[in-house]
Amino acid sequence: MNSPNASAVAPGGHQAFDQPAARPALNLSAARAKLWNGKSTILAFACLAALLATVYSLLNPPKYEASARVLVDPRAAEQTAKGGGEAAGSMVESQIQVIMSEGVLAHVVKAENLALDPEFGVKTGLFSMFFASGSQRKVAPEQRALRMLANALDVARVPGSYVVDVSVSTRSPQKSARIAQSVVSTYVNAEREAKESAAGKAASSFASRMDKLRGELKAAEDAVEKFKADNKLVDAAGRLVSDRQLSQLSAELAAARARAAQSRTKFEQIERFQRAGTSLDTLADAIQSEIITQLRVRLASLRARMVAREAVLHPDNPELRQLRDQAASLGRQINVELDRIASSSKSEAVRLQTNVLDLERELQKRTGDSVKTNKSLVRLRELERDVEANKAVYDALLAKAGELGG
Repeated sequence: MNSPNASAVAPGGHQAFDQPAARPALNLSAARAKLWNGKSTILAFACLAALLATVYSLLNPPKYEASARVLVDPRAAEQTAKGGGEAAGSMVESQIQVIMSEGVLAHVVKAENLALDPEFGVKTGLFSMFFASGSQRKVAPEQRALRMLANALDVARVPGSYVVDVSVSTRSPQKSARIAQSVVSTYVNAEREAKESAAGKAASSFASRMDKLRGELKAAEDAVEKFKADNKLVDAAGRLVSDRQLSQLSAELAAARARAAQSRTKFEQIERFQRAGTSLDTLADAIQSEIITQLRVRLASLRARMVAREAVLHPDNPELRQLRDQAASLGRQINVELDRIASSSKSEAVRLQTNVLDLERELQKRTGDSVKTNKSLVRLRELERDVEANKAVYDALLAKAGELGG
């Protein structure tokens, strides 16, 4: 088998080798001629590429995104959050739907005059003229601007918060920022107007109801005061007469019993001294008596004189007898005063014990009257409950009006 590179023997006995074929030289003239001949094709492709680039730039212009943030009313969110975190999230999501609603966007379209903006409303240029469909050309600029704004708008909740991020993408950064701010402002104004409208409606509906409740409350309060006055249940200080009287009597009785017990103890001590024949000189009342003290001072002075005179006089001397008579008289006066203290102590004990009995009878009588008063108090409590019920309803209505107004 011959190899492709096999050598051949030339005549004359020499071995001859194959030589590589000669390459043709680059002919620039021929190349130019070919390019010139294909210039139409090349130009056509260049025009097509330029056209495609233009179409792409028209269909996909550069977009600039701007954002604005709005805080959803935390008070409303917290009230909704009573049902759990999911309820609060749903409340924020509902506010997002309000921001993206047609009412808010239509106001923005009108405020920003987007119907006349080529990017949103009116379409200009050859592309719109030749490539827009008939149905697209029939759409009103306002409707188209509304749809384009909805496509350019992105509203999302910032995770873990009551903040909503409002983003708008347009061909101009200034326009994006302006429209985003307009959306937020429109939503905030709409919410405020809704609250003011609700508050106004609530105020008008509450007015008649509150007037009626105010009248019912006043009538109930007047009925309570009239019942108290008619039944003499309350004194000038606003306290129940029966309670005040019972309290005073109880205090007086306790004090009277204490005084009676103290007086009885003193009288029993005097009786023991008298039965035993013991002098009453050591009694507290005797010691504290000014009369007895003065008599004892005079008796001591007199006895001192007697001792001094007995040293120089005869026992039967008239002066000594006179001094002894005076001393005996002073002793009798002291005993009379001691007897008077004992008698007074007995009288005081009897009087205080009688006072205790009188107070006990009076307290028993007042207690019986209190039973009758308590029956009247049952009706009084009913009237007071009516007042409390009317006041509770009235206060709740006031609080509700305050919430709507705030």
